[in-house]
Amino acid sequence: MGDVKTWDEAEAQLQCALEKFKLPWTLNAGDGAFYGPKIDIIVLDAMQRQH
Repeated sequence: MGDVKTWDEAEAQLQCALEKFKLPWTLNAGDGAFYGPKIDIIVLDAMQRQH
């Protein structure tokens, strides 16, 4: 996804978006997709299983 500066800016924008929700989140360093930074959302179903 372009150069290092572009990647860093994309990560910063994702972090800013997560912080606006004011809910807990964790960073999985090195777990980004090859095509760019991403947000993985884990939700629980009615049986408390993670998806």
